[in-house]
Amino acid sequence: MIEKIIEKLNLLKNNSQKGYRCFQEKDHYYGLDKEGNIVFLIQSNNLKPVIMQETKHLMLIKNLKCLLSIDGKENKGYFDIIICMSKDCGHIRAFIELTNMFENNNPDLSITDYFLYLKDLFTHRQKISARELQGIYSELLFMHYIYGKGVDLYRYWQSTDRMKFDFSINDTKKIEVKSTIGENRVHKFRHEQLVTDIFDIWIVSILLRKDDKGLSLYELANIVKQECGHNLKVVAHIQNLLLNYPIEDLKSMKFNKAYTIENIALYKAIDVPKFQGRQPNGVSNTEYDSDLNNISNRAIEEFFEWLK
Repeated sequence: MIEKIIEKLNLLKNNSQKGYRCFQEKDHYYGLDKEGNIVFLIQSNNLKPVIMQETKHLMLIKNLKCLLSIDGKENKGYFDIIICMSKDCGHIRAFIELTNMFENNNPDLSITDYFLYLKDLFTHRQKISARELQGIYSELLFMHYIYGKGVDLYRYWQSTDRMKFDFSINDTKKIEVKSTIGENRVHKFRHEQLVTDIFDIWIVSILLRKDDKGLSLYELANIVKQECGHNLKVVAHIQNLLLNYPIEDLKSMKFNKAYTIENIALYKAIDVPKFQGRQPNGVSNTEYDSDLNNISNRAIEEFFEWLK
């Protein structure tokens, strides 16, 4: 779908000084402005004065009376518009992917919400490390695996980097995903992830095996985005994490999917070897490796019951 929209945009040429040359997708429009910037438009039912917001790469205009040229026919009306002024290919793909979710998403989300997600997405971010990419792969794979069993964990995925837990089911129920490329199930934990009087925590342990014929991070991210196309927050978060990586880099990170699925194990935090007791006064951020090879994992049915 994204490729088709890009192809259609590449065929457009806008020589008009009065409006936008466009084509329709579902109930919205894509087109070009007179500077050749890509625009996303929806009909506005609000006839209040024009509202504008602008960043380095984006512009939001609401309630603008303008002219759309579609297949040689002119359409005058009031529209809400987001303009992508970036020429970066990654930004353009992300812009189209997120805006094209408009009809399928929560009706409470406005075009301003989409603008704010894109604004955050286009803010310059540093690349995350290869180890963190491995962690993202594991989290996406686990969500995809569980989704195939009829359970939607996407809505519980933490959308802010470096939070204490990967999934927050409610105020007290938390899930942490750990992965390793080694054959021994040894993971690094923060002490507070295992010893707490507040949280009820499950640990998901995943073994990965590199495989040139395996499932790539690029493919997995696209599978997940298809499955949670109703959830703008999740798709925007995936885009945010991976945007600064060339597609070829994401395609080159491959793991054997069958091996990974076979080697998913579930534990309660109380099962995991750890130092007993809370961190002493004056000590914080304690980390250590825990070996899970010699403890019994929990049944997935128990995990599903806990999720309820």
